[in-house]
Amino acid sequence: MPKCRDKRPLTKRFVVLCEGSTECHYVEGLKRWLKQEFPCSSIQIKPDEVGGGGYADIRDRLSKQPDSNCLAIIVLFDFDRYIEHPWEREVFKEILGLAQGSTKRRVPIILVLSNRDFEYVLCCHDPKYRNGDTEQFLINDWKYGSLEDCKGDEKVWEKAHAGERSHKVALSRLSSGQCVVRNDLNIDFKRLAKQVILNDVTFDADNQASRSSNISDLFDIVCGGAASE
Repeated sequence: MPKCRDKRPLTKRFVVLCEGSTECHYVEGLKRWLKQEFPCSSIQIKPDEVGGGGYADIRDRLSKQPDSNCLAIIVLFDFDRYIEHPWEREVFKEILGLAQGSTKRRVPIILVLSNRDFEYVLCCHDPKYRNGDTEQFLINDWKYGSLEDCKGDEKVWEKAHAGERSHKVALSRLSSGQCVVRNDLNIDFKRLAKQVILNDVTFDADNQASRSSNISDLFDIVCGGAASE
């Protein structure tokens, strides 16, 4: 275990806005894992569950951020509302506009979008998953009683890392997908003034038929920040 260096009292953090409880529980687990892997890091992750009220809740919450010690705002949400509810599309475009407007700013807004939902990302942690029905896979193979049991599981991170399951399996699998949203990022944690620079955000609605996620951006940012100290 590396020796911890003396830290300044001021810590920096990433705020992760989570659309629902599943994402929030997962990020809490990621936070626990990072503390074990990088015990000396002063960087913090602050998961914040927005709730299931729709894209408008995410848009409204973004208007209240950032705080003075925030390095980036990461928004973890699903694309299913865009596909299933036409009235959500204009609000989605507003969120996209907020992210695009944060390019080059001190605190960028990083969109991490799961198509269609976060349960697909969970299933991709399992090398046994073959792109079938996510709900049935979580019930039959992960032994959840129902999809609601999965959504309420505070240890979903640990469930996603049992046996051969791992976020590394998911990242490898998802790297070949045609993502709906792509972030052009420069992540520089080598300097004293740590910085996440968002150069561009692109949205490709033509990729909505592809099951995908750019969750690798979340891991690149938070793991890169923790490992740099």
